[in-house]
Amino acid sequence: ANPAFAAEKSINREILGLYDSTKELKPEETRLHRWIEMPLNHLGYKLTLHDVAKGLPPLTETKRYHAVVTWFSDRIIDADIYLAWATRAARSGVRFVVIDSVGLLGDKGDLPRINAFLKELGLEFADYFVSDSSGTRIQILDSAMIGFEHKLVPERLPGHQVVIAKSSAIKTHLSVTDPAHQWVKAPSSALVVTSPKGGFITSGYAIHIDDERDKVRWIIDPFKFLESALGNKRWPIPDTTTASGRRLYFSHID
Repeated sequence: ANPAFAAEKSINREILGLYDSTKELKPEETRLHRWIEMPLNHLGYKLTLHDVAKGLPPLTETKRYHAVVTWFSDRIIDADIYLAWATRAARSGVRFVVIDSVGLLGDKGDLPRINAFLKELGLEFADYFVSDSSGTRIQILDSAMIGFEHKLVPERLPGHQVVIAKSSAIKTHLSVTDPAHQWVKAPSSALVVTSPKGGFITSGYAIHIDDERDKVRWIIDPFKFLESALGNKRWPIPDTTTASGRRLYFSHID
């Protein structure tokens, strides 16, 4: 027998999810738990939540995780310290999946810290936010990734930070053009991307919140996005809801 087939191989399935308890009080209330944990579990990953308000893990500890995932809504506590830590972690080879805010908003004074981190992902924030999207037009739309539960309406797109893809390794799943991009000499803005470094979804383009119906619907396909951002790896998935490849459903009534 070939010993290569008999050798044990450890599979790193653990994902570090960072949240800020000054914004989301309890782990079970976080966007990561409510919307990301199930797709991660479906793909065979385990999400471990960590509160950045209680400090950051040692950089040496990040190597035990397959990736770091964040879903911040705006500026987080100790944002400068976090971005310096994230930059060093990404530089050491840790994947980052970033949804919405990177931890700071795109204010001009914050751009150097933001872009030092985004450079590791192959991206760059330009100094412009397009708030009036009446002139915004879709340039690239990956139909396999975008429009999962909610279809984008080209005439009513959310405003967007101008994000420039700087690396040839990036796969752009959604990009737009706008006349206002001329002010920062950007031919387009990359709103949803994945790469060997992870993935990024700009604010307003992960989910659509219907306040009238109190419904949340995915714009992106979270399963395909996470699979691409985390490496497209295939392996046996530990899943207690299946037996011999068949899905099981249990219902209990008292």
